[in-house]
Amino acid sequence: MLRKVLATALAALLFSSWLPSTASASHTGYHGFKNDGYWFVEYDLPGTPPEPETTDGLIIINATYLGVIHITRMSLPQIMVEYEQRNTAGNNVESADVLIDQLEYEYATGQPVVTDIIVEGNIVGFQVRQEFNMPLYRYVQKYDFYRNGEFYPLLEIYGPGLPYYWGSKYHAFWRIDLDVNSSFWNDSFDFYSIQNWQLAWAEHDYHDDKVYEYGRHEWQNRDSTGKGFISRPWVSSNVWPTYRATTWALRYELGEGGLDSGQQNFLDFPGHNWDNDEGVQNTDLVNWFVASGHKLYTDSVVRFLGVQFIPVGLP
Repeated sequence: MLRKVLATALAALLFSSWLPSTASASHTGYHGFKNDGYWFVEYDLPGTPPEPETTDGLIIINATYLGVIHITRMSLPQIMVEYEQRNTAGNNVESADVLIDQLEYEYATGQPVVTDIIVEGNIVGFQVRQEFNMPLYRYVQKYDFYRNGEFYPLLEIYGPGLPYYWGSKYHAFWRIDLDVNSSFWNDSFDFYSIQNWQLAWAEHDYHDDKVYEYGRHEWQNRDSTGKGFISRPWVSSNVWPTYRATTWALRYELGEGGLDSGQQNFLDFPGHNWDNDEGVQNTDLVNWFVASGHKLYTDSVVRFLGVQFIPVGLP
């Protein structure tokens, strides 16, 4: 816990010196917060190096729900796009090229925007969002926080991409450090399988290829009392469903994506780089949630990827 506290304190010291964005050539970053009486959320848009974490997009830090910290840090360090093409026979699809995108400060459009989430005329939460205009894509990164304790990290994807390929698969890599009820060294991870919750004993990717069966493919982060959050791929009937999701459960270690460590841009990221078969019960955990989706070149509709976190036994 000491190393995480020290790392958090160092980051807070650096963040405290940031100023809102200006019209200068260098991007000085932006630090803000939102408190609606339910969630208190700090958010950071990192700035020009040597500021840390400059490729992790819009970052959430030290988020509390009803006064108790549950999210130490949440970010989106990498987006991978796999382009596909027909083989020589013209009837199969094979992988052709891979693009790695990172939400760098220089592509950010303006400052983070905070808006209320309104359902049937009632305010039910708030959203923090940031746009990034990349050479081939425009990404809109969102974090939705609801008064009932739910929260959703989301990503919108706009083209055009590379038009000479038949289709593409999108993979969004969220790094989410949950510390339920401030339990820095008492986290545990479970996964749902064969109609029951199963204990996950070691670091691994716990995935499922049929996540469109809503409500049956889930993961859980909890403390020793059983309180925590169930996570599942974000699915909505009016958008393109996620076709695959993987949750990596890893023991927290400094240098494994906690800061902009330079170890990113791997195709198998985080994957076997940091999977050492360490235990994931009653320890300090971090999760990498990888949501994937597919579209054809002929389909120009905006794409959505995301994760839904639902509180269990909280507050």
